[in-house]
Amino acid sequence: VLLACIGGYKWDSNPRELRPETGLLKMRKEMGLFANLRPAKVIPQLLDASTLKREVVEGVDVMVVRELTGDVYFGTPKGIEERDGQRVGFNNMIYGENEIVRIARVAGDVASKRGGKLCSVDKANVLDVSQFWREVTTD
Repeated sequence: VLLACIGGYKWDSNPRELRPETGLLKMRKEMGLFANLRPAKVIPQLLDASTLKREVVEGVDVMVVRELTGDVYFGTPKGIEERDGQRVGFNNMIYGENEIVRIARVAGDVASKRGGKLCSVDKANVLDVSQFWREVTTD
């Protein structure tokens, strides 16, 4: 499934169930679309259009692999409610080990076809879920 940007300001005032992003999240979950591949490659003809120096961006060719069906999008509990006289919003960041393993495999497969380099980015210094992610991916 190939998708582009979704949503926008003209739908922002719609109730959550009528926003395009809600349909996208439902499609991800129902179809098991757990991996998002985001390539970033510099086009030589546009090198001088970058706000970064030519020597910094020349030759950039990376692929970001992002997990789409765990994390705060689908974790529970979630919501907006009143607590101690004020409104609060909350989402629960949660991953099952199987979710981490399958996205790590996708990232490894992609890396093996693109020069073999792989970098996992997390916040293991402050988030338990990231510590867990790191443990699973380094086993």
